[in-house]
Amino acid sequence: MRGELLEKFGIQIHPVTLDEIKKATLKVEKTDTPELEEAIQYIKETLDWSEVGDDHVRRIASLKVAMKHMAEKTGSSAIAIQCWSTLQDIIGIMPCLANAILTDEQIPVTCETDIHGAITSIMVQAASLNTKPTFFADITVRHPENPNGELLFHCGNFPVSLSEEEKPKLKRHFLFEDHSPGTHEGKIMGGEI
Repeated sequence: MRGELLEKFGIQIHPVTLDEIKKATLKVEKTDTPELEEAIQYIKETLDWSEVGDDHVRRIASLKVAMKHMAEKTGSSAIAIQCWSTLQDIIGIMPCLANAILTDEQIPVTCETDIHGAITSIMVQAASLNTKPTFFADITVRHPENPNGELLFHCGNFPVSLSEEEKPKLKRHFLFEDHSPGTHEGKIMGGEI
C-alpha cells in the first residue's frame, strides 16, 4: 500500500547509501568554500559548542552542506536519514544538528529513515506557507497539566530557531555519553499545534 500512495501522489525517493554520505561529507570537509565557512560560523555563533572541538564543528557543518548538495542534485524537498547509529561510526558525529539546520532552511530532515515523516514534514511546512520550520518528534506522554496536550521528545534534531535557550548546547547525546558529538539540546518553545 505504501508504494501505491507514493505512486499516486508522484512522490519519488532517491536512495543514497551511508557510504555516499560519508564520501560527500569528507569531500566538503576538505574544501574552504563560502558555504562551508558560513555553516561553521552559524554553529559557532548560534550554539554553545564549548563541549566539542573545532574538528567536530567542521564535520557537522560539512555533513549539512553535503546533504544540502545531495537534496539539490536530486531535486528533493526533504530528507529521511538513517541516523542511528552507523552514521556516527563511519563519520564520527551524530547528524542531529546538521538535520536541524537543514530543517531551519526549509529542507526538513527526519530521523530513522522515516519516509512518511519526511512527507508529513513537507505537508506541515506547506500548511504554514513555508514561514516556519517543522519539527520531527516522538509523542512521549500526555501533558501532566493540559488534558489536550502532549510532551514531545527527540534527540537533538529540532530546528535551532525553535529553541527556548539563547544558546543551545552542542554536545554528545544526553542519553548516551559514549556517542559522538552532534546533538544540540534544550527545550523548544511550547505552544499550540
